[in-house]
Amino acid sequence: MATFSLDTPSGLDTTTGHPADPCIQATATLTLALPKRGLLTAEARPVVGRLFLADISVGAVVYARMGLISSCGRTHIKASRASCSRSMST
Repeated sequence: MATFSLDTPSGLDTTTGHPADPCIQATATLTLALPKRGLLTAEARPVVGRLFLADISVGAVVYARMGLISSCGRTHIKASRASCSRSMST
């Protein structure tokens, strides 16, 4: 049976990628706006399943105010939108 998670599997620490006990084991996860760092860790892969990124139209100025991107639009986080547009397999 397929299980889909919206934004993150319940029980997964989105900062560290450490799954709690219990933690939903998703077939696929649709994360919103930007990928959370924890979703991209090796420890999280079995519970995240295939990872997809949904663009929810947050303006670049919002990310810039948060210090996540520079004024030229370059990201300051390790995972960019481009790296998450591909699926992650378990």
